[in-house]
Amino acid sequence: MAVKSDRCARLWIGAFAPTGAAEIGVARTMAAVPLWVHLSLTEECRGRVERALSGPAESRDARRNVQLYAALCAALFLTKGLGPETVAAWTSSFDIAESLDDADVARASLEGQVSRTDEHVAAARYCSEANLFAGALEL
Repeated sequence: MAVKSDRCARLWIGAFAPTGAAEIGVARTMAAVPLWVHLSLTEECRGRVERALSGPAESRDARRNVQLYAALCAALFLTKGLGPETVAAWTSSFDIAESLDDADVARASLEGQVSRTDEHVAAARYCSEANLFAGALEL
């Protein structure tokens, strides 16, 4: 019900229409990210965050951009893995955070990048070991 209400609210305010209130759309997008992740709606999350980032730059400040790029990175990682798009999103998040001269925001962005990389490496290692084990069983 909450997802449907969010979709309706987005349509109602025309948040990302040329004459809409893009700031409200960006704020609603960020507020909905935890819900989309919780419900495993990662494709929707990715699409909505990309839409928010493609809107007018004046609709969001640098801190909001850090959050949006971090959310985009998480959604990309969950839908496409650790590819160039994912790395680009984290790089953008970290670069913007660093430009804010806020060590806490920059650290959080960097920690997110490292944890995602660690998860990817661990998953790749697990798959590799599982394949070796499966091969050994066939002998």
